[in-house]
Amino acid sequence: MKTSLKRPDDRSSEWPMKWPIKALVKDFKYVRDLSFYLLTRKKISEKPLVRRCEEGFVTPDYDRPVCLFCSYDGENIVRENVYHYLDELALAGFNIIFISSSDTISDEDLERLSKCCVRIINRENKGYDFYG
Repeated sequence: MKTSLKRPDDRSSEWPMKWPIKALVKDFKYVRDLSFYLLTRKKISEKPLVRRCEEGFVTPDYDRPVCLFCSYDGENIVRENVYHYLDELALAGFNIIFISSSDTISDEDLERLSKCCVRIINRENKGYDFYG
């Protein structure tokens, strides 16, 4: 059985061109919107400000692997499950660098982190998720 692209009405000759033109118009709108976004967005290549960079009590062992542990908490605290995770990483033999993009790190958290981390960094929450 043969099928035809023609519509039964009298506009059958123009029907096959309607959909490709709509696709082209949609593509042009996408390019226009993307160009506008790229020209007007803020530059994200600027590096985030490092607010604090402290050495931990753990001396780095250069034969061990390094773990860059990125953390964020809206309440500016380090939760107990994070400490448990860090302790397990230390037992597994990692040198841990703790990077927080929270607004601050309290002195109590800083002291507790120093016991299992080689370095503690508090940076501005800027850029992509793993820009740390």
